[in-house]
Amino acid sequence: KIEWGLIGSCTNSSYEDLSRASSIADQALNKNLSTKAFFGINPGSEQVRYTAERDGFLDIFEKFNALK
Repeated sequence: KIEWGLIGSCTNSSYEDLSRASSIADQALNKNLSTKAFFGINPGSEQVRYTAERDGFLDIFEKFNALK
């Protein structure tokens, strides 16, 4: 049983990675789907985290995790 997953990596997670993952999460939210496990986000740098937050990706991930 998977209880927790990770989106990102320790050093290589790019803005594009988070953009694609948030797009999938947003599509799932729009279809009222949820996950069977929690997941965490690990941006590769503070700049990627800031940009992802600015563009609303982190809000999408938080909403999606809240459905668990």
